[in-house]
Amino acid sequence: MPSPGQNRLALKRRKLKKRGYDGVTDDQIYQRDSWQCQLPECLCPDGRDLDQSLRGTAQLWAPAIHHIVRLADGGKGNSANKLAAHNRCSSVANRDIQLAQAQDAQRSVEPTPGVVQVRLIGDPDDIDAALAALQAAGDWKVVTRTAAPDPRRAPQEKVIGLLTVTS
Repeated sequence: MPSPGQNRLALKRRKLKKRGYDGVTDDQIYQRDSWQCQLPECLCPDGRDLDQSLRGTAQLWAPAIHHIVRLADGGKGNSANKLAAHNRCSSVANRDIQLAQAQDAQRSVEPTPGVVQVRLIGDPDDIDAALAALQAAGDWKVVTRTAAPDPRRAPQEKVIGLLTVTS
């Protein structure tokens, strides 16, 4: 019967294989890349050389393995997706990717003319009365309404999550 340690190792191997791990270690990546930061815009004031003595530390200029396609974005853990880099250079590259993705997502959300989404805070009965008055006046039509309490607010305050109305 395998020991608990052997079970953990087998589980780790299965997880790595599922992520596309090809058996190439981080040491081999550093050697392949000649202990040089491979990112095009290296930020280190001392140049591209990676300081081996800083390995395993959280220093800005410590060696790090940079994934070209982030694992969070579906990248594989194999040698073709890895580069040697400085910690700071890798972090900035990842941040730039995230900012670009956020800007793309923001640009892709186009508002529908005449439709407004409103977050209302207050007692549900008061909000219901206000909505009924708006609809009775014929100015607005409630399209959807999602009610949800906000756990960060005091228990006596109720929150109506999202209201979509059209004029």
